[in-house]
Amino acid sequence: MDECEPLGTGVAPEMYAGKPSAFLLQLLADNHVDMTRTLVVGDRLDTDIAFGKAGGAGMTVMALTGVCTMARPGAPARTA
Repeated sequence: MDECEPLGTGVAPEMYAGKPSAFLLQLLADNHVDMTRTLVVGDRLDTDIAFGKAGGAGMTVMALTGVCTMARPGAPARTA
């Protein structure tokens, strides 16, 4: 994704704040978010759930209605 930004806009991003980004975790901490009392919900193990685990979230929940499915929980769903 990072490689696509300069192609689409002509400008390289100054920072990356997606999941699982250390910058985003620090931003939450700096704004007094208690990750132990935070529920992180996502549809990807490698980004959303990894972010919750890295940040010490109180709980993570994987929604099986997005990118990942019950049959393929760790991989993107196949598209037609």
